[in-house]
Amino acid sequence: MRARTAWLVLAVLLVPALLGGCKVPGPHLIVPTPPSSRYVAVDATAIHALSTTHIWIAGDLMTTCGAPEGLILWSNDAGKRWHRAGFEIHDLSNVTFTDIYFTDRMRGWVAGRRVTAEGVHRGVVFWTLDGGNHWFEVTLPAADQVAIEDVHSVAFKSDTEGQLVVAYRDPKTSAVNETVYQTTDGGRTWAVSTFAQPPKAKTDDRAVSWFNVGKTNGFRLRRSERPGVTVLEETASGGKDWMPISELSVSYIPSFY
Repeated sequence: MRARTAWLVLAVLLVPALLGGCKVPGPHLIVPTPPSSRYVAVDATAIHALSTTHIWIAGDLMTTCGAPEGLILWSNDAGKRWHRAGFEIHDLSNVTFTDIYFTDRMRGWVAGRRVTAEGVHRGVVFWTLDGGNHWFEVTLPAADQVAIEDVHSVAFKSDTEGQLVVAYRDPKTSAVNETVYQTTDGGRTWAVSTFAQPPKAKTDDRAVSWFNVGKTNGFRLRRSERPGVTVLEETASGGKDWMPISELSVSYIPSFY
């Protein structure tokens, strides 16, 4: 009788995963991994190239129910094959990643926003110390009555000291202000250093990443003319010429796992 009950419980747990529904509760281990039919588009927005072969990408997957799902991808063969990180142990539903930064192959940070079930916007940072094998999530302090427009300009001058910028929109006035957050412990905790200032012009393009000092060699993300498709391109001429390397689209999602 106990064995039969155990099998019934297991069947109940597996059916939602097999059906590939919209809402995926977490944190949890997903078995089996979601099918590509669960998603309608890949939106890759930020890239960080560490070398000619090692690349990180952040963005989100759009589910069939219209909700984003945070996406972190890495490649160690110059973008020919991609692997998804952080998904099987973290709840990334309603998360949109907008920036990514690595100091080396082991230490990195991915930032973006999470919208709670109550509709509250929260800035979030995921950080890793072992090349993406394990991730830790930190929620940035903020008021509940604001909407997050963007999270950008993530940068670290050492393994411990870094900063990022969150653009907040007031729902009543639609005014946008930026708050700068700083960390001195590698991203474990963040504090406000500059509060609600007028937005500054962004100096860096998150869709482009150079891996040499002279900025002659690098990678970029480009949205294809086909909806829901992002193209990875490489240059060795400082951006004068770009060569396509691979595509990121829904059809390739099963190969991420």
